[in-house]
Amino acid sequence: MDELLASFGQSLAHAGPGYVVSLGVIAIAAWIASKALPFWSEYQNKKLEIDQAREKRKADESARQDERERERAVLEGRWLEQYEHATEVQKQTNAVLGGVEAQMATLNVTLADSKERSRNMAKEMHDVHRVIIGKDKQ
Repeated sequence: MDELLASFGQSLAHAGPGYVVSLGVIAIAAWIASKALPFWSEYQNKKLEIDQAREKRKADESARQDERERERAVLEGRWLEQYEHATEVQKQTNAVLGGVEAQMATLNVTLADSKERSRNMAKEMHDVHRVIIGKDKQ
């Protein structure tokens, strides 16, 4: 093994300083990479966790928004049902009021006719009374 190291050292000595510096730079870069790799891996894991948390928040917000939309649709459906019911009740009320109005008109005509007959009867009674009173005076 010592011979191997010695022959490697002689090779480097014959290769020149540029080659030795290049090998040194490569060795330093490899050492830095070996130290930085765990930090890089940790950074990537944290980034992945943050991305997953962001996606989960987006999914939760989407689910909440969907739930709000469903609730709003239910409320709008109820509102429409109530509106239709109120419209139907209004139509029925209008029909009943129309019937009441027709009855009132009929009663008014009947009342006017009754008043006219009562006036005629009063005139007849007045005439009868005049005839009777007139005979009593003679």
